[in-house]
Amino acid sequence: LSLQNAITAAANENHLVVAAAGNEGDNTDQRPHYPSAFPNANIISVAACNRRDQRSQFTNFGSNSVDIFAPGEQIPS
Repeated sequence: LSLQNAITAAANENHLVVAAAGNEGDNTDQRPHYPSAFPNANIISVAACNRRDQRSQFTNFGSNSVDIFAPGEQIPS
């Protein structure tokens, strides 16, 4: 709950929070992953996709709980 309070405090200062959707391969509409599943409007939940813009097999997903997908496989560094 203290993490959610911190996210709420960030919202009060007009800050966004970007949170990973998680890597369990779960539907987070049914099995929430925190902090990305907190109901705060200032959270952007990010799942992983591959180079073909397809959902990575390992990433969590959910039509209501995930906001955006970003490259998450074979990222050269």
